[in-house]
Amino acid sequence: MGLFGTTPAAGTTAAANNTAASAQTVPGALYGVPGLTNPVEQYDSTQGLVTAGSGSSQVPINGIAPLEQTDVVLGWELFTTYSIATAPTAGTSQTLAVSPYAPYNIFGPTKLSLQNQYSPIDVLSGRDLGVFQSYRPRYLKTDVRNANLASPVLGAAYGSGAWAESQLLEGAAAWSSTYTTAGKTFVMRLPASIEFDYYYPLDIEGNIVGNPGRAIVSPQYMGGTTRIVTPQLTLSQGLGGGDISPFTTTTSGSTASTFTAGVGTNISIRRNAIYSANNPQVLPPVQPWQYALHTWQYPIGSQTKVQIPVPNDVGQILSIWVILWDPAAASGAGAAIAMSTVNTCQLKYGSGLFRFDDTPTTMQSRWIQQHATLPPAGFIGWDCALNPDGRLMNNGGVLNTLTTNAINVALTLGTAGSAQTYAVVGTEALQYVVPQ
Repeated sequence: MGLFGTTPAAGTTAAANNTAASAQTVPGALYGVPGLTNPVEQYDSTQGLVTAGSGSSQVPINGIAPLEQTDVVLGWELFTTYSIATAPTAGTSQTLAVSPYAPYNIFGPTKLSLQNQYSPIDVLSGRDLGVFQSYRPRYLKTDVRNANLASPVLGAAYGSGAWAESQLLEGAAAWSSTYTTAGKTFVMRLPASIEFDYYYPLDIEGNIVGNPGRAIVSPQYMGGTTRIVTPQLTLSQGLGGGDISPFTTTTSGSTASTFTAGVGTNISIRRNAIYSANNPQVLPPVQPWQYALHTWQYPIGSQTKVQIPVPNDVGQILSIWVILWDPAAASGAGAAIAMSTVNTCQLKYGSGLFRFDDTPTTMQSRWIQQHATLPPAGFIGWDCALNPDGRLMNNGGVLNTLTTNAINVALTLGTAGSAQTYAVVGTEALQYVVPQ
């Protein structure tokens, strides 16, 4: 019998048999083999945690238990049911609306910290995780835009339209003063790894140090290291600007709009994991790179020519995007910068070399061909890892800040925004770490 119980072909030599046998000693060589690898999906330590929000300020979500330490974890999913008891009320001469980034911006700053490592998730808003999830879903052919709408278990809609994931991708639905209070459930992924169709193992200097092939990068070995992992979640203020609140209001008028949190937010965490077999051959091998989703804010002001530098420690950039937002637009409710006001959008590196030299039309055309989804309002982005043949790879199209200098996003705007205009910059990357 040969490798995995197959019968050797005629003429197979002893040396070939030895090579096949030695392959089974390689970490990860038997990952996925039936009867050896045992995947599991189940609830983690936090279920049904309720936190009442506030209409005017952020509220930390306390009481999240450290995530379980008994498995090799590939990622988590946060199931959230958001309910409010009383409809927001518009003040005198004020206008209420639903944020184009609802329901994800119900959450404010979100962070996933791993003991003895950096934070693989560190974003300004749940909106940012919603953006990442929209184009990098867990399942390859998921229609993320309609996933929530299609399931009857996810609860009734707010307002006269379906208030769900399509808000993030297609803009705000019509506001209605009456809506159900039963709650709206949506899913936010907290990935701890990424699976490549073809992965090149690299060292910190970009040299290939192993055989390329299909691989899962940065699974978290929770049990072997007794790693303490606790998500840090914050509820956004319920009423405010559309960038930071699920419900927006203009600032004019003699009487302010009001919002009552009521029931609040109910969250449960589920994990996508592998039972630890204490056998490195049947587990995903550890790589010196960690999957990382990060966002930060960059002020633009009233400039029409913008250069946004990318930090030199990001690592292998799989995708990068910006969302342009003007808080002073729409009478203080804020609004995304319209793509019609953007003349060029470029991803540059080195001494003025172009990775992408785009207009909004060419950028959006490529994005829709890659992901079959409309990008969010104000969005400019590039997926460097998804190849035209549909394979996810860290090949030559991926920019590496550790080996390439002066990576930046260059924008030219035909019309300047207010002095408060800013960009949220998001990077999906492989960040170099020392394996533990």
